[in-house]
Formats: sequence, structure tokens, C-alpha cells
Amino acid sequence: MLKTFAVVAALAISAAHSASAQSDSARDRRDLRADKRELVGDRHELRADHREVASDRRDIRKDTRSLRAARAAGDTAAVRAARRDIRKDTRDVKSDVRDIKKDRVDARRDHRELRRDRKSS
Repeated sequence: MLKTFAVVAALAISAAHSASAQSDSARDRRDLRADKRELVGDRHELRADHREVASDRRDIRKDTRSLRAARAAGDTAAVRAARRDIRKDTRDVKSDVRDIKKDRVDARRDHRELRRDRKSS
């Protein structure tokens, strides 16, 4: 009788431990899916930022062409306006690139922290 009780108790404890481990693994899978969705969202955001930078660079090329045409025509007011536009677009590109780099660094840091937290738990 005592032997049967010990076997039943051991089976109950192992079943409870197994159920706990399964719920932990399900929670881990949910966390992984949420992390993946967040990373995919970050990636889409970076792509949008890259498209914005490409658009600004196209504007710079367009303004450079108009600057050359204004110089050839001898129109000093148009030259000044084109230079002003080029400076503005260049500042926009630099700030966008700076933001993209900062976002990438932040995303890498967050990803490292998530991996570190998973390894420690």
C-alpha cells in the first residue's frame, strides 16, 4: 500500500511539473511571436525611413540640376534659392540617416537584452 502511494504521489508530482513546464514553454512561444512581430514592425519602419531618404536624395539631384541651369542662365536669385533648397534637403538626409542609425542601434540593444533575459530564465 505504501509503495503504491509513493508511486502515485511521484506520478502526480511529475504530472504537475510537466504541466508547469508546458505552460512555461507556451508562454515562451507567445513571447517569441510577440518579439518577432515587433522586429518585423521595426524592419518596416526602417524601410519607410530609407524610402524617405531616397526621396530626399532625389530632391537634391533635382535641385542640383536646377542650380546648374540657373548658373548657365545667369539668374543669381534662382542660384541662391537652389542652394538653399539643397542645404535644406541635405540637412534632412543627414538627420534621417542619423535617426535610422540610432533606431538600428536601439533595436540591436533591445534584441540582445531579450536574448540575455531568455538565457538567464
